[in-house]
Amino acid sequence: MKRLAGFLLVLVFVLPAAAQARDRTISIKAGPFKVGAFETQRPKVIVKTPRIDGYITRMHARLVDASGTPITIQKVMLHHVVFLNRGRFAGDRTTKCGARFGEPFYGTGEENQSLDLPKGYGYRTRPKDKWKMQAMLMSHSPKGRKVFIEYRMRITKRKLQPVTPYWVRVTNCRNDPSYSVAGGRGRGAVDIRSRLFQMPADGYIVAGGAHLHGGAHDITLRQPGCRGRRIMGSDPTYGPPDHISYNVKPVLHEPGPINTAWYMSRKGVGIRKGEVIRASAAYDAEVQHPGVMGVWHIYVAHRKVREPRCAALPGDAVEKKIEGENLRHSPPKVHVPLTTLSTDRVPTTIAHPEGRLNYFGSAVERPEVVVDEGVFKQVNLSIPAGTTVSWLFDDPVPHKVSIANGPRAMGSPTLANGKRYTRRFTVPGVYQLFCYLHPMTMHQELTVRPDDAVAAQPDEGEEAVGFADEPY
Repeated sequence: MKRLAGFLLVLVFVLPAAAQARDRTISIKAGPFKVGAFETQRPKVIVKTPRIDGYITRMHARLVDASGTPITIQKVMLHHVVFLNRGRFAGDRTTKCGARFGEPFYGTGEENQSLDLPKGYGYRTRPKDKWKMQAMLMSHSPKGRKVFIEYRMRITKRKLQPVTPYWVRVTNCRNDPSYSVAGGRGRGAVDIRSRLFQMPADGYIVAGGAHLHGGAHDITLRQPGCRGRRIMGSDPTYGPPDHISYNVKPVLHEPGPINTAWYMSRKGVGIRKGEVIRASAAYDAEVQHPGVMGVWHIYVAHRKVREPRCAALPGDAVEKKIEGENLRHSPPKVHVPLTTLSTDRVPTTIAHPEGRLNYFGSAVERPEVVVDEGVFKQVNLSIPAGTTVSWLFDDPVPHKVSIANGPRAMGSPTLANGKRYTRRFTVPGVYQLFCYLHPMTMHQELTVRPDDAVAAQPDEGEEAVGFADEPY
């Protein structure tokens, strides 16, 4: 192996000798990334490219150690990763749907999905392309460690039909791709978010996959101009109760699906220039689900569409997913408690955070919580419904106030250096909060007391003065 500026580049020839000159599998390791004990890291780095003039037909990413051995989520989880291609020069690969750096072309998360294109199609790569990688790593271990993100690609130099990737989100492309499902809407309630995407040129959708979080029922892609017919869908698969995702300690977030369907069709679905398609994500709305996503990764081969409008969908289409007797297709209910470390550094669930109670008798008082030196300075608060609470992030180290459990979803962007986040609380109950970047050391409990005057008002009105999280 040859070490190149912090990356390992390995060429693995997997085809017969006659094809080796044109087809190969390349494995690259980005890192190392140092993840502290029970810490969340979000690296955003320039990474090595294959430096080949050709086409990527398959790609997969995973978390490994220095020797290339996969790392179990009992130690560190690859919550999500996305690769963006800037191209050979600024503007060569234009941004799409809110991406801040180039063209997102492959992403996965807890669903452990691969980019897999039908025969005859490929994603164009050139020797001078520049790539950026954004990831989220979550430690479930009392020991800090160095990890690598390994991405393996199958590449050919044969001439293929190029595909253009589009990240079709159920949120506005100008905003953060994540949103929260507030919850509290009754047994069996479903939250549906939809967004239209206009095709910029004629083309055929030949592949697609989805990124979803815990609580998701489904995500679909439909044609409104063809009576809203379903082009593809991704009914997520959840692990059984004994799956590792539900038995990692400590519980730091609601586990996501372990698989989402991957769509492929060599013929493709023809979509004309200017035609709109609708992405819709359905989430459980009985309980709160903070910071969820609904993203379609679709791959379009741009060529003239010759079939009549609303022609029959391709007969060769498949939606690949894992199946099994014990797998679940409905999102399980998950309780995320507050967790701290005991004196012998064992994760321990706590009923309430330590600290005196700050009692506010009137909604007019507008309490302020200072976030500094790695702690919430005011830990336990009791307020009447209708009160607006502010968090002042004075720490130069970024933090985020997030819901662990409670009656409604809430959460700030990642903030620092004097930025402020405010929210008005109208729904009574106990809100247990933490910083998801430092979940073992930064806890807070907010008790909202009933007030008949505001009980019927919607739980809205949050404001963040600062910067949003990096788009997926």
